[in-house]
Amino acid sequence: MTAAKSERYVFLDVLRAFAVIWMIQVHITNVVLADELKHGWWYNLLNISNGFVAPAFIFCAGCGLYIALTRKGSAYLQLQPALWDYLRRLSYVLFWAYMFHVPVFAFSKFSLLPTDAVRSWLQFDVLHTIVYASLIVLGLFLVLRSVHWTSVACGILAGLVFTTTVFVQQWVNASDLPYWLAYAFSNKPPSTFPIVPWSGYLFAGMFFSNLFFRVDNKLKLSRWLVGLGVTLPVVIFWIKSLDIPSPWHDVWWYTSPGVHGFRICGLMVGFGGLFLIEDWLKQSRTGTFLQIVGMESLFLYLSHLQVVYGAYTPDILENFGWSQGNYLTVATMWIALTIPLLVAMYGWHWFKRQRPTLARWVLAMQIVVTLLIFFLR
Repeated sequence: MTAAKSERYVFLDVLRAFAVIWMIQVHITNVVLADELKHGWWYNLLNISNGFVAPAFIFCAGCGLYIALTRKGSAYLQLQPALWDYLRRLSYVLFWAYMFHVPVFAFSKFSLLPTDAVRSWLQFDVLHTIVYASLIVLGLFLVLRSVHWTSVACGILAGLVFTTTVFVQQWVNASDLPYWLAYAFSNKPPSTFPIVPWSGYLFAGMFFSNLFFRVDNKLKLSRWLVGLGVTLPVVIFWIKSLDIPSPWHDVWWYTSPGVHGFRICGLMVGFGGLFLIEDWLKQSRTGTFLQIVGMESLFLYLSHLQVVYGAYTPDILENFGWSQGNYLTVATMWIALTIPLLVAMYGWHWFKRQRPTLARWVLAMQIVVTLLIFFLR
C-alpha cells in the first residue's frame, strides 16, 4: 500500500489513455460504418477488441479509486475536506452522465414527449456505473475502515456480479420496480451499461490494484498476469466450445462468467504488460504524453461524445456522404477528431496546472450555463 502512496505509476494512466482513445474509434464506427459492412470476420474481430474498451475504462476507475483511498483514506474516514472534494468530482461526472441522455435539450418541450422518451433520461451508461460503483466502494471503506479489506470485499463483489447478472436482470424484468430503479439494472435497451454487470470491472480494478501494490516483486507478478491473461482464454473458449447447457448459454457474449473472465484476462495483459515497460514510459516523451491523456481521460470522453453524438452530427455526415462509410472513412474521421481533441486536452491540462482555482470556477460556470440554457431555452 505504501508503494501507491510514494509515487504515481505511469502505466495505469497509459492503460486509461489507450482505452479512451480507442473508445473514440468505437463510437465513430457505430455512427459511420455502413450497415452492410457490419458482418464478417474482420468486423467480428474489431467488435471483440472494441468489447475491451468500456471494461478497461471502468477497471481503471477502480484502480484510481484504490490509489485515492491509499493516499487520502484517513482524511475520508475523518470526513475532512478531501472527502467532500472527491464527492464534488463524482457529482460533476454524474451531472454530465445524465445531461448526455436528455431526450431534448429544452425543459419546456418535455411535456410534448412520450413517456418512454422522458424515462430514457434515466438510462445507465459508463459514467453512471462508475459513479455509483465508486459510491458503493466508498461506503464499504467507511464501514470496513481498511483499504485492504475493502479491496477483498470488492473481489468477492466482482465475482458475484459477473456470475449473477443474468438472474438479477431476469428478476428485474419480471418485477414491478419503479423505472428509475429498474433502469439501473436493465440491459439494452434502455441502459447501455447497467450497473450489473459493468460495476464488476470497477470492483475488479480495486481488487487487482490491492494485489499488485501489496507485493514486493511487482515485475514477477506482472509477468504472471501477462502469462495467465494469454493462456486462460484458451481454457475459457474450450469450455464454451463444449456447449454445456447453462443459464448463460444464450447471453454468453453479453454477460457470463466466461466473457467477463475473457475481458479480465485482456485487462491483466494490459495491466501487467504496461508495468513491464514502466521505466521506459517514465523516461520517454510518448509515455509522458500518454500519462497526461490518461489523467485527462474524462475531458476526452465528454468532448468526443458531444461531437460524435451531437445534435447536428447526423446532418453533417449526411451532407458529406459519410453516414454510410467504410473502414477508411472510420479511420480518417478517427484521426481527424482525435488529434484536435488531444491538442485541446493538453491545453486544458496546462490551464488546470497553472490556474487550478480558476479552472474549478470554469467547471462550475460550465454547469450553470448548461442549466440556464436547458431551463430557459
